[in-house]
Amino acid sequence: MKNAFIIKICFLAVVTVFLLNLFSTNAQQTLNFSFEKLSIEGTQRPWGWSVASFTAGGKVIVDSTVKRSGKYSLRISDNNNDPASSNYYSLRYLIEPYSLRTKILKIKGLIKTGDLKGNLKIALESYKGLGILTDSAYKIIKNNTGNNWTAFEIELKVSAPVHSVYLTLGLSGSGTVWLDDIDCFVNNKKIEVAEASANMNPIQFHELSKYVYPFKSINGSKENEDQDFSDLLPFKKIVGDAKIVALGESTHGTGDFFKMKHRLLEYSVKEMGFSVFALEANQLNVERINNYVHTGIGDLKKLMARSLFAVWNTEEVLDLINWVRSYNNQNPSKQIDFVGYDMQEPSLPIDSLNNFLADYDIGLKAAVDALLLDLNIGGADGFLSALIALHHPQIKCTTFDLPPVAPLALAKLKQMNVSDRVSVASGDFVKDVLPSAEIISMGNILHGLNEEAKIELMKKAFDVLPANGVLIAIENVIDNNRIKNTFGLLMSLDMLIEIGDGFDYTQQDFENWAKQVGFKRTEFIPLAGFTSAAVAYKS
Repeated sequence: MKNAFIIKICFLAVVTVFLLNLFSTNAQQTLNFSFEKLSIEGTQRPWGWSVASFTAGGKVIVDSTVKRSGKYSLRISDNNNDPASSNYYSLRYLIEPYSLRTKILKIKGLIKTGDLKGNLKIALESYKGLGILTDSAYKIIKNNTGNNWTAFEIELKVSAPVHSVYLTLGLSGSGTVWLDDIDCFVNNKKIEVAEASANMNPIQFHELSKYVYPFKSINGSKENEDQDFSDLLPFKKIVGDAKIVALGESTHGTGDFFKMKHRLLEYSVKEMGFSVFALEANQLNVERINNYVHTGIGDLKKLMARSLFAVWNTEEVLDLINWVRSYNNQNPSKQIDFVGYDMQEPSLPIDSLNNFLADYDIGLKAAVDALLLDLNIGGADGFLSALIALHHPQIKCTTFDLPPVAPLALAKLKQMNVSDRVSVASGDFVKDVLPSAEIISMGNILHGLNEEAKIELMKKAFDVLPANGVLIAIENVIDNNRIKNTFGLLMSLDMLIEIGDGFDYTQQDFENWAKQVGFKRTEFIPLAGFTSAAVAYKS
């Protein structure tokens, strides 16, 4: 069996790091409540803040023209003419709760409004478990402040078991709001950073120091370069006679991590006899790259775009693959394989399996074809239905998915003690009639289909709903101007790349399809992050 050098996301089996004054540094979260630090999007979003919900006309900007102090303030505006609207364009900030538990969290700041015909909602919320809201405090501001900056204050007693605390700033209706000079207090003591963990004590520091090894460089070799790897001897000792070495990374997009992996791969090949590099990517898709590193046939950048997830389409991964190709070209008897070990999209593996069975076991192919008829998406393990049943005892639900998923759903429903009110139905969304219900919900299903299939599935839902029935599609719905929901646009691109004709859609797209199949009206409800509920009503 070949040795394998495997890079695995979020799993760190071997640590090779260097520390700078670690003993005096504990884990902290910087608070950007003054909006002085910008994100990579520049003035379109302050660093650390994320869009919690959006509206068609909502907009946020880090404003350098209207401010109370410093360089910037936060400006939120919307043109929704309904002052009673419950739809908010909002941003939120996750505050590390470690130092907040059982204490009083207080937020003070300044606001200024411009022709406000709606509400500014300031919220502090804490959560535990599976997204269960534990504590909350809200402040609603409805009146114009004119040209004056006006102080606001909100406080929350944070419970012990929470894992998340959010500060949310949202605007409904129309108008403009500026916020600036927001300060955070814990038990009336102002803080600039939130502690994420306890300080490291001398015993912990001493113990960790036993496993820290300095290294000279993170850079892999250039073509025909003979690099000194003597600083990696501790890595070799740690690995020992292991056949598989797994490394991880704190973030997917940091180039330095992959530069170091490139260098470790070289060392593992040249000094330790490893001969396989495996990446978290679809197995059969990556065979295109494996063919390239052995033959040199193809355009590597195009192969990477077709075969790897977006986080791997980087210059650092390109350099690593080029090194593997160069090494294989110079060492014909000692080749390196480049492979994937994931399978998130089944069409290529299914095609490969069918082709294999057609040549080697035509009798078995018929049985396998029958099993593969039900490969599609649906209610999964019934968790959504279970949550609805827990929060609304009067409602009965049915979760619908493929037959192999049914045992998982039954086990989950039993575990959550809702088996008496949530039933499990099996079938295929594409081929079968949907179970009848007053409300049908589907999460991240439509975006995986082409337009014709989207309309057909919505028509199936329409046909089984009663006269007052409702269809809810939970997706990353894109704004009609296609400029705000960045995540939805990227997800749409991902669907196009991975599936070929799937795509995420705009509010107008959904409304058009809904009316085409017979629904009378639609509504869009912002949810957490970039997600919305697209709702279609039969009456």
